[in-house]
Amino acid sequence: MSHFPGKPRLVSRAAVAGALVVLSLTGCAATSDGGGAAAKGDADSKVNVAVLNCTAAPYCVAGNDALTGETATLGVKAKMYDAVFDPAKTVSSCKDAIASRKYNVMVINSAIPSASVACATAAKAAGVPVIGMFGPIGTDTAHAEPTTPGVLSQVLVPLDTQVDTLIDDIVVPACANKNPCEIGWLRTTKSLPQGDAIIDKKLSAALKVHTNLKLVGEVSSETEVGAAVTATKTFLQKDPGLDLILSYATQGTSGAITALKAEGKAPGEDVLIATAGGSQDVMAAMRRGEVYGTIVNLPATEMKIAVGLAADVVRGKKIPTSVDPLESAGLPRAITQTNLKDFPDFEGEYTQ
Repeated sequence: MSHFPGKPRLVSRAAVAGALVVLSLTGCAATSDGGGAAAKGDADSKVNVAVLNCTAAPYCVAGNDALTGETATLGVKAKMYDAVFDPAKTVSSCKDAIASRKYNVMVINSAIPSASVACATAAKAAGVPVIGMFGPIGTDTAHAEPTTPGVLSQVLVPLDTQVDTLIDDIVVPACANKNPCEIGWLRTTKSLPQGDAIIDKKLSAALKVHTNLKLVGEVSSETEVGAAVTATKTFLQKDPGLDLILSYATQGTSGAITALKAEGKAPGEDVLIATAGGSQDVMAAMRRGEVYGTIVNLPATEMKIAVGLAADVVRGKKIPTSVDPLESAGLPRAITQTNLKDFPDFEGEYTQ
């Protein structure tokens, strides 16, 4: 749903990237001689987990902190390989983990599906089972169950479900009393391409059904606060009557709040904000009335569940094909100003 002429199609770029990543991993498993293969385990089996995550993003930091505590609790060993937001880095980290022959199970935070699929495929060839988290290891965004061979379970809420919640349960209600409701969209075409593409599709459909919704601008601010500040100011310059900012990244929300205040607008009153993540910053802003609503992501909970499943696999236990982290935590898919009071103790699991 791009309004910028000549913009490349996301699907085409993803398909090309996926092909390149798969080619670059070809032969990776052949060097491992099946090393690290999970045996028919029992309760005494030693668990060595390779975790493909990232180090810098606050979302990943929360997961890594949870990893440290959970491995101690479960009596397992784990090493984190920096990988997530760079396909090439994911490939090289995956190669390193498999070639080391030290690990009998792998956990992958799947932000770049093409690279994650290639890694899982190589891990399967080496006899290393995989647990996925955050996003699907594959192209099926409608279901939580794995579709890539070698991936035994995924800890996530399907991306389609998350975006449906963002649009239907946050954006549409926020705009219910506004006609038109003018929306500026802070996109994540490079940093979170799969989710961005789904929003593109589902927002387009919503605009046709809910005729009061009007998209007046879209900018790829990615996961950068500064870029979101600039983009929000641009929205306001072009459309002073802006009603709502839609952001798939919590950094976009922080940037939008900063920009609105700088331009003399009251976040949550003059301009509403619909966002994703439910980070500590977002939840604090919600309790100040500055954000209308957020879908909820739980990086620490996801990691704890994923590592627990990994340990169970090695120890010969049967595991579910998918786990909903929100259901495990007793939280809803969306928190808005309508139900915020029902979750007084939820502060978010990561900083931004």
